[in-house]
Amino acid sequence: MPKYTTTQLSKALKLQRKIESHQNGIEKLTAKLSGLLGGGGNGVPASFTVKKRKGRRKMSTAAKAKIAAAAKKRWAKARAAGKKRL
Repeated sequence: MPKYTTTQLSKALKLQRKIESHQNGIEKLTAKLSGLLGGGGNGVPASFTVKKRKGRRKMSTAAKAKIAAAAKKRWAKARAAGKKRL
């Protein structure tokens, strides 16, 4: 283990205290920002959280028919061109 002088140790201690002071300041500012943006408890603003959908999305009968018609049109075009794949 390397040996350090008291001067080096005192400088390191001062730097460590400075780092801790800045970290505390950052935490306070983050909490303030979270409060302003209506954040959740985890430090992430509520506007940035992902909302889960409930169940599957429903498609109207008209939309299904439109999609089916477009697919049939594509297949008819492919068959006319003599293709077995799109």
